[in-house]
Order: sequence, then structure tokens, then C-alpha cells
Amino acid sequence: MITNSQPPKAFLVTGNTPTDINQHLATALAAARDEAIQEGQGGLLLTRSGPAQYTIAVSSDVPYGQTKEQDNWR
Repeated sequence: MITNSQPPKAFLVTGNTPTDINQHLATALAAARDEAIQEGQGGLLLTRSGPAQYTIAVSSDVPYGQTKEQDNWR
């Protein structure tokens, strides 16, 4: 499942299987990349916050054209 919110533009990705998660991540990354291109600034920040929960956001903390990954799941 992909859920988006704004502002800021972010996509919450969850899934029940690794295949579902990978497909949803690819779709959300493409949508976030399109958003970053439209804005002309900010890169993508992919954050893992659980075993099957990720957030992808356009972030001014990440240089334009780059993707940064972080893991906040403990």
C-alpha cells in the first residue's frame, strides 16, 4: 500500500510480502522523483521505520538528484 501526504510531499509504503514492498517502493520512488523534478530542488529521503514500513519524501536535506537511505527501525 502507498499512502501520500502533503505538505511535505511524502509517501508511506507498507506491504505484506517482500515482493509487494519492493513493487510499492519502486512506484513511490518514481512518484517522489517526479515531484522532485517538478520542484527542481531536493533529493529523495527513504526511511525505514519498521520491518515492512518505509517513508519516501522529497527533502531539502538531500542534494537534488540524489537518494539517501536511513534506518530508524530498532
